[in-house]
Amino acid sequence: MGIFSPKLSTKRMAHLSQMLLTLTKGGIPILRAFTLLQEEAHGRPYRKLLPPIIDALQRGETLAAALRTQSKYLPDLFVEMMVAGDISGKHEAVLEEAARHYAQVLEIQRLYLRGAMYPILLLITALIIIPYVRGLLFTKHSVEWYSLLFLWGLVRQYGPMFLVIWILARLNLLRYITDPIFSRLWVVAKFWRRFALARFCRCMAIMLDAGLGLRQAIERSAAVTTHPQLKRALCKAVPMVQRGVPLDEALNATGILPEMVTNMVHMGETAGRSEEMFHKCADYLYAEAMHPVQTIGIGLEAYLILLLFCLWILSMVLGMAVRALVEMLAAFWPG
Repeated sequence: MGIFSPKLSTKRMAHLSQMLLTLTKGGIPILRAFTLLQEEAHGRPYRKLLPPIIDALQRGETLAAALRTQSKYLPDLFVEMMVAGDISGKHEAVLEEAARHYAQVLEIQRLYLRGAMYPILLLITALIIIPYVRGLLFTKHSVEWYSLLFLWGLVRQYGPMFLVIWILARLNLLRYITDPIFSRLWVVAKFWRRFALARFCRCMAIMLDAGLGLRQAIERSAAVTTHPQLKRALCKAVPMVQRGVPLDEALNATGILPEMVTNMVHMGETAGRSEEMFHKCADYLYAEAMHPVQTIGIGLEAYLILLLFCLWILSMVLGMAVRALVEMLAAFWPG
């Protein structure tokens, strides 16, 4: 987020949600809350995000319409949650859930980052630091000149690859490559699946609380999972619900929700507290997503080695393609 994607990072979303929640709890209208945030905002992402939202609200548009204009920068889940809050008029409750959600996501990201730090440092040492020091011992150049040459070599080797990745990410095409890969990698796949289901349950709770029908609630909640297989499977529950099948049976028929979750949905539907039970399901799935942290270091080390090997091959191919293109252009324009 921020480098390979224009969307706000999880840390910024947690801050934004918490600040909006604090201001609205103090009785400040939503337009005034965004204005105050703009006055106190630091960083380029906020400066690009907030003014169009404030302008749209000043024109009398709904909060949902104003946020949709900035969907390039805001995560889909946040937009859908705020749309539900706009429909139900429960902005404060939705912001409270959003702040809680992004705080949980930030905690999970930090845990996984700590688990992955050791293998990442090993690979950086093996691929960059050791070659640099080894070359420094035998170079005839000064330290400054050698460092510049070494840096230029890294740019030539890996620059084309990162440029291609950056362009694909900015065009929102990179996820069509990464999503199928991450959904099949051990450890990462298990975490991503649980996390996607937690997003689904969180969004379902908000949608049902807003009074949306089951069809709309399932479709919108499935869309924010960011998991292609789960999204397709969850949407299969829509026609069953429309035929009158109970929600827990329709979701159970998809075969992707844990038995504990479907039982909790059944209990909530029986007691008429589906929204509350979906919130509890989301908390349960978040807790499950945090469990593989202890094993990520072992699995991620092997994956990072394989990934960097593939990236090295890709960078070599792209580097040769770029050099061939430069030579071809030089042949056309020798002067």
